Amino acid sequence: MIRSTFPAVLIPLLFTLACAEAEGQPPRHWAVDDGRVSLGQSTPARFELAEVTTGEPLPAPKVTGRVQAVELLTSPSYPPLAGRVEATRVRIGDQVAEGDPLVQVRTTDLPALEGELASARLQVQTKAATVEKLERMVEAKLTAEHDLIIARAELDEARLSARTARAQLRSLSVARSGDSSFWILAQRSGTVVQLDATLGQQVGPSQALPVATIADLDEVLVIADVPQREAARLQVGAQAWVTTPGSIHAPVAGEVELVSALVDPDRQTVPVRVRVANNERALRPNAYVDVAFTAVDQDPVVRVPAGAVVRDGPQTIVFVDVGTRSFEIRKVEVGRRSKNEVEVIRGLASGENIVTTNALLLLNAVDLDA
Repeated sequence: MIRSTFPAVLIPLLFTLACAEAEGQPPRHWAVDDGRVSLGQSTPARFELAEVTTGEPLPAPKVTGRVQAVELLTSPSYPPLAGRVEATRVRIGDQVAEGDPLVQVRTTDLPALEGELASARLQVQTKAATVEKLERMVEAKLTAEHDLIIARAELDEARLSARTARAQLRSLSVARSGDSSFWILAQRSGTVVQLDATLGQQVGPSQALPVATIADLDEVLVIADVPQREAARLQVGAQAWVTTPGSIHAPVAGEVELVSALVDPDRQTVPVRVRVANNERALRPNAYVDVAFTAVDQDPVVRVPAGAVVRDGPQTIVFVDVGTRSFEIRKVEVGRRSKNEVEVIRGLASGENIVTTNALLLLNAVDLDA
């Protein structure tokens, strides 16, 4: 941004220029013509020059990320039968082992399923007795063999119904509690990261959210919101460093797992997935963190001193030395910035000489001439 007060060395220059213009005379100390600023021999200001060189890209600025559990290390628990929550044994953040009871549900469906199994087993016994009886009668030629064939088919059907009812009960993966209640069990060891079960709440297998979710937090994902220009420089496998604002923990190393091909419609940034080892539990799901990326095999870029780059409205300008105390006004496109340096993406070539001090004075001369 251009400062509203000029440096002291510029005051005599502007005073001389103003007097010269008032008298209808050309400026004594500089002239602006055809995109160049030419300085007279009596100009009191001094301008240092430096040769443009290339180097490693500047470090990427930190971006904000959100910690999430890894999907493949997460197990949601849904109630297999409809009912109402009767009790809970866990809270968010609790550590559980596989098979631990989480939420107790009272239901009328469980007795019904057990009744179906008992009925199917009774049918099997009845059909088996009928088949045994018909086998003796056929042997004694007291009935047709066709009746025996039908009875055997009915027995097979009853056995299939019993197996289906028994498999349905086993698939519930719950622990029976009384005549009409069951406990939903943890499907893996880990941390409770989500819980949607309040006393009296109606739950069922078709609900949107699980009653509880268990996650292994030895690894986590960090979803970083990366500006589109910076995302173009990232590749899968790049290293990332994750820090929690205000934390005393050292930065945690991670690796870029995915650079999204889409832009987040709300944030207008590119989501970048970073997988991070979290054995020390320094990162917690749902926390906001800072993420810094390390470049991978990037080409050298032009880097110039920060004092060489000035802003003129929406344009970014540097002044290129063209000899005989003249400087070309060069529009450039810049990239990353640090306290002392700026990347120039377009507009400068290695080997050119540019003004690195008092560039703002030259810009003020251009504006005043205009």
